[in-house]
Amino acid sequence: MFPFSANIARDSEIITDPSFTFTVSPPVRWTYYPPIAPTGNLQITNFFPGQSMTSAEALQSAQNEVMAAYLEALTEIPAVNTLGVTTTVTYSPDEISNCYTSQPIPGGTKIGYLAGGAVTQIAIVTLQQATATTCPLSTTMIQTGIGPYQEYTKTLTSTLNLRYQALFRSEVTINNN
Repeated sequence: MFPFSANIARDSEIITDPSFTFTVSPPVRWTYYPPIAPTGNLQITNFFPGQSMTSAEALQSAQNEVMAAYLEALTEIPAVNTLGVTTTVTYSPDEISNCYTSQPIPGGTKIGYLAGGAVTQIAIVTLQQATATTCPLSTTMIQTGIGPYQEYTKTLTSTLNLRYQALFRSEVTINNN
């Protein structure tokens, strides 16, 4: 369930350069796995199925999926013309490893916990010990255009969640730049 505040005045406000900010547990393909590391005679890489191979590939996946959800949300609002609308997605993919079994894990490795297609928690290895930390990773989306934003945010969140497995950790906030 997504917490949204009903703000009728906000929907009728004309915002020419809004930014939408939200925090998600990223879908696994928005992360990338560490390079293959030699361990004795073995070379190991521990990745999740569907995980990106590089930071650039993970960033491209995030940008494409946020943009697709954004455009789909805009098409649900008949009064909004999407011609010439631009979107910038700011996101820094994390290097996340799947769990290691019976192998030493290099210090600093982030080991992810996958739930519902998203990395929901990470443990950071310090020497040979893992320390659990939470994992909402931030995404900021900036778009140019106008529209009824409360309805838009509902469609955006449901599309990113249901189609692309992004698990929201915060409400989508709207600001006028």
